[in-house]
Amino acid sequence: MDFYVNFKRKYFLTTSSFSNFKEGLRFYRPVSAVRFIKKGLIYIAYPFIKFCSNRIKKEDFFQRYKIEKLLEWERNWGTFNAVYIPTGSGKFVIQVVKGSEVAGYLKFAVTDESAKALENEEKILKFLESERINSFCYPKILDSERFYGKKLLFLSAPEHLKSPIKFNFKAILELWKNISAIESRTLPLEQIPYLKDLESKLKGNRNAPEIEISSIFDKIMRDLMGLEIKTGLVHGDFKIWNIFELKNDKFYVIDWEWAQRNSLPLWDLWTWAFWNYFSSGKRPNKNKLLERAMEIAELSGNKMSVDIVKNLFRLYLIHLYTALEEFGHKDRLTTKTLETLYSLLIEP
Repeated sequence: MDFYVNFKRKYFLTTSSFSNFKEGLRFYRPVSAVRFIKKGLIYIAYPFIKFCSNRIKKEDFFQRYKIEKLLEWERNWGTFNAVYIPTGSGKFVIQVVKGSEVAGYLKFAVTDESAKALENEEKILKFLESERINSFCYPKILDSERFYGKKLLFLSAPEHLKSPIKFNFKAILELWKNISAIESRTLPLEQIPYLKDLESKLKGNRNAPEIEISSIFDKIMRDLMGLEIKTGLVHGDFKIWNIFELKNDKFYVIDWEWAQRNSLPLWDLWTWAFWNYFSSGKRPNKNKLLERAMEIAELSGNKMSVDIVKNLFRLYLIHLYTALEEFGHKDRLTTKTLETLYSLLIEP
């Protein structure tokens, strides 16, 4: 849900218009009967929610963060128009306007994990800028500072967006190639930095089923020891809501918080292909998922053997399963989907 900030009314927050809220609900697809009922109740109860939200003081909403500081940001950057709180993200995303134009977006970390993610995004965006990347567009850093020890980024807003956006896989594949070609190099699989981090996370969690997943990870890494693999820049959250198309036909890619340099580019394509499927509530089919994974690997220009691609897909599923656990997003998927992911992970 998004909240409009109105400084003229004693710092009250008011929710967006009912029509916008209904529009947003159209894109929420419940994955269970209980969530379907919840969606209906929220839809019916919205007028009451709106009335209650009008009573929330801004001081309460931002808790310990000072109003004076928020007003200083407004003087520097523009008027705060809306506050978005992405579920489970540990951050605020504040839309900032000047006149009738969107001046940019203020990303404000609340948790330590989201602060690290924003610091990573800052590094990646500065890297893209230093490399003078122009095959696609991305936010520019307009300002950066720390507030209460947490990272705060003020990023530019996309201009001249196409509406409506119509994606096709051929265009997305071309975008993926442009991203993965950045800092492309060949490395032994065991030297890829993200896989070292993933191993540490698995070793640090001694609960079932993570112990079993950790042993599977170790076995895959032993089987692929010494494999020379082409690495590149990986976006890390390569999903439809993070990609826009501009009127000059270039893509504009946002949310680089989980990006990794010298990582496995194929993971971005698998994320693009599977995330909507995983979160749609459809009854998953293990064989079809594996077939699609192999098909995507082939479309990417991959020349590796079937067995190697299967093992790389299992590493991707370990990454996905671990990320869902780490950020508390397992409830976004049905039990059957999680079971299918786990069975593919154990033995594709």
